[in-house]
Amino acid sequence: MNSCFDDILLDKISADGEVTTCVGVGSSPKFRFVFTFSSVDNALYEYSKQYYNAAKLIVGMIVEQSRRHEVTDQCPIGMLYFLRHSVELMLKAIIFKQAKSRASQLFSDCKHELTRLKNNINFQTLDKAELAKMTSYFSEIDTIDPAGDLFRYPFNEDFLRTYHNRFFDIYDMFCLYSLYFEDLNYEYTGKPYEILDLETIKQMNDIREKRGNLFIIEATHGMGYFMIWEPNYDYPSYNQIEGYGKIGKYLYNHMLSDQNAMDICVPLMFTYRHLVEISMKNFIYHILDHFRDKIESLAQKNGDSNFKSFRSYMRCHEIHKKLLDNVEASLRYLATEFNWPQERINTYRLQIEEIKMCDKNSEKFRYPIDKSCSFFEYPTIYVDSFCKLCEQCAEIPDNCSYAFEDMKDWYYDMIADCYGNDGGSDWC
Repeated sequence: MNSCFDDILLDKISADGEVTTCVGVGSSPKFRFVFTFSSVDNALYEYSKQYYNAAKLIVGMIVEQSRRHEVTDQCPIGMLYFLRHSVELMLKAIIFKQAKSRASQLFSDCKHELTRLKNNINFQTLDKAELAKMTSYFSEIDTIDPAGDLFRYPFNEDFLRTYHNRFFDIYDMFCLYSLYFEDLNYEYTGKPYEILDLETIKQMNDIREKRGNLFIIEATHGMGYFMIWEPNYDYPSYNQIEGYGKIGKYLYNHMLSDQNAMDICVPLMFTYRHLVEISMKNFIYHILDHFRDKIESLAQKNGDSNFKSFRSYMRCHEIHKKLLDNVEASLRYLATEFNWPQERINTYRLQIEEIKMCDKNSEKFRYPIDKSCSFFEYPTIYVDSFCKLCEQCAEIPDNCSYAFEDMKDWYYDMIADCYGNDGGSDWC
């Protein structure tokens, strides 16, 4: 176990192999994130388009790789979040353009509910029939996903109770989202067919007529479609972690290969920032269940008074506070058990602190403005360095979880040798 720790806590992310924890140095200027929007509604609109562009790239990748079930079952999770969020952002862009000073209060009242947001828009471009279809569609989304976080975190019990082991037709779902995104884009810009051409709109309308004006469109089988399944865990985050990891790598490689691909940098950075958060939560949840007392004892011995062994961290988005305290305490426990070099964990903390400086509360890469409708301030962010750093920090708890699994296997073997049974399979 000793030799694998260097692989677990990697700290070299720059091309020349130098140790760095900074996302503001060592990258090409063409990958620098520059916040230069002319107005609040323009910022919301540009964020919206970036999320839609990223979703379109991902759905294309899923179609191309539809024979790989790990792609069809995992990548749609983040893609559907992108679609849903792009529509919310576009609605808010239109509201701010129309309401100006009243927008912040309207956003506070409506929160993330699409129907309530839509009801605060004075539409000039849609006929009554299309507007009625939009209302029906958004109402169905709000029934299932009112807070806009269904595809950000492990699926809730109500959703799984209905859709577990059922299949979603991702392409048709994308088409319906695209129709309403085109409608909203037309309302904001006054330019028809800017997102979709007329022929594509006709094809998508045919799908809507045949399949119904539904948020969730089910498929008859699983080949090439999105299947809702989860491991048998209390906090079933495996598919979310794998899905966001895959789409992050795909979008990152697209950014490197396309000079114009900075129009997806916001959802790309959100993906990696979110991957860090859900990886930390997954690690804490499973480690603490087994070693809470020992970890807490070691934390107190080391003077880590901030360590808290309770589940409130699951509602926390500040990765540098409760999440980092709990992850670090768990890593130090594993390092003590396996005689790993503790100083590497200090580097991990510095890297998490750097990510925190870019997006403290998992807000800046979802929205360009705060609750008062003021622009967020951003540090210098080189997108490629930020993504590399986040990917590395997400891999650390994931890789250490494998070490934890080895630890359980060792325990099973020891019990089996002593008692001649199956190793006490009910231990975990």
